[in-house]
This record gives sequence, C-alpha cells and structure tokens, in this order.
Amino acid sequence: MAAESPIGTRIKRARERKRMSQAELADALGVSRSAVNAWENDRAFPQSSIGALEDILGISLDTPWAPRDSSDEKIAALGARIAGILQEAEPDGEEVLAIARRMRAEREEREREREREAAAERSRREKHA
Repeated sequence: MAAESPIGTRIKRARERKRMSQAELADALGVSRSAVNAWENDRAFPQSSIGALEDILGISLDTPWAPRDSSDEKIAALGARIAGILQEAEPDGEEVLAIARRMRAEREEREREREREAAAERSRREKHA
C-alpha cells in the first residue's frame, strides 16, 4: 500500500474542500479552533472527536475501532449518507454546521441514555444484593 498523507494533512484538505474555516469546524465539533489547528499540524490526534470529524468532513481516518452498538452503526450509516449528499451538493459552511450540531445532539442523547441504563442496572443489582 502506498504511503498515505499524515492524518493532519487529510483533515486540512477535507476541511478546505468543504470550504470550512478551522473555527467553523471547531464549532461543529464542540472543540477549540486551536485543537483543530493542532490536529491539522499533527501535534495532536482527534481521539474523542474522530467519528464526528469523519462524518462532517466525509472522510475516513481508518480508525481501528468499530461502533459500540447498533445505534452507533445507524448513526455511522447516517453520517455516511450525509457525507455523500454533502459531496454531491457542496453545501455552504452553515448547512454543514447545522448537520453537525444535530449529529452531536443525537450522540449526546445516546450517551445520556447509556448512562441512565447503567444507573438503572446498578440500582437493580443493589436491590438484589
């Protein structure tokens, strides 16, 4: 396999293809502009933002981990569909930001649901202990 560009270069190129500034991408991901700059210059890796980053930019950073459950798979599939639509339509930055915000809200809601389920399970175990 031919050597790939560093992840930072791939992130920067994809962001520029979407005509987004670092600040717009940072806002969509809920991170600082300096974090995006650090990723693009390979000074840091976007570990906690990798899924949203791939979805927003419509790229794959070849992450070795798989989705945690079927709802994650559904979100990943939705992200892939959105990425395809975005590539065809070439929307402006505001459209991309709106989609990213909705996706972030859905992920946060899933995480809250997981936390509620874990708390309920702990409560059930305590009652039976």
